[in-house]
Amino acid sequence: MSLSDLITHVDRLTKKNNALKKFLQLAKDCKTDNEKIKFLDNFLNSEDIGEYEWSKFSNSNFEFLEENNLNNDDGFFSEYSEEADWVSSFKEDEVDLELKKNLLDRKHSFEEMRSSFKKIYPKGDELIIRYKLHQFSYWFDNKHYGAYQERITNNEEEILKDIKKIDQWTRDPDYEKKLKAKKEGKIFLKDTTVGGEVKTYRSN
Repeated sequence: MSLSDLITHVDRLTKKNNALKKFLQLAKDCKTDNEKIKFLDNFLNSEDIGEYEWSKFSNSNFEFLEENNLNNDDGFFSEYSEEADWVSSFKEDEVDLELKKNLLDRKHSFEEMRSSFKKIYPKGDELIIRYKLHQFSYWFDNKHYGAYQERITNNEEEILKDIKKIDQWTRDPDYEKKLKAKKEGKIFLKDTTVGGEVKTYRSN
């Protein structure tokens, strides 16, 4: 990565992080349970969540199930919750007719699923609300896991690290050569004699 590429990267990551901070503040502005659940549903259905974050998120969900003595051996509780998330974001104004039909069929199947769910969990609606609030807390509450804040913190650490590189790069004209030598497993040595050349040697 060249110096200009690194500067561009820092600029983009800084803008992205500022957007993340604004989004986190919107989450913190949610006061009622309904506001938090609606915000969470929109987030989960639109956010680009990485595999590592999904893994941690799933672990958090299992903790909730264990704490509430819920049997999820067959995955039904989690499956129902995920389908409920989808139904909450369902839009009937889908233009593609074939896709719309598939979505409506899925929505109909969910109603059957809801009936089965209530037989297993008589207080299922209350449980789902608590489950979703637990998820909201996982992502946005600093008193809990604060996964979204973790994103911001990781980005800030990367930005500071790269800013130091940029500063060193601008102060040391040979910095890029040193990086290249290090990457190739060489030792960078500069010939300081008059007319001497910059040389690198293979490290042992």
